[in-house]
Amino acid sequence: VGIEEGGGLDMSGRGLSAVPAFIMNRQSLVVLNLSRNALSCVPPEISLLVNLVDLRLEANSLSSLPTELSSVLFLQHINLSRNSFTEYPAVLLDLASLKTVLLDDNALSSVPLDLLTDQETLERLSVTNNPLEE
Repeated sequence: VGIEEGGGLDMSGRGLSAVPAFIMNRQSLVVLNLSRNALSCVPPEISLLVNLVDLRLEANSLSSLPTELSSVLFLQHINLSRNSFTEYPAVLLDLASLKTVLLDDNALSSVPLDLLTDQETLERLSVTNNPLEE
């Protein structure tokens, strides 16, 4: 298990098809890296990670996020690039602290720009290499 200093956990590139249950008991986690695995879903128990600031889910097989993610109030950065999202995850609109959303290389056809204007903390939204309609 890759424990990083400062409350981080690196579980990237491990071939995981599910998020290990022990992770949800690590409520002091600030950074969770689950990139480059084979995850098709994020469990609702993600809501237990109340101190999470940075969630890295790049290069998995995700197409949705649980609504419970809205309980992770301090989440500032989320990387969802190289997944299978076809629409902007609505739960991200409920995260008041979110600063960075990376959704590059998915299958997004649109981005709710009108809704995103309400996200005052959002500093960076990246959606390159998506089949966006004009």
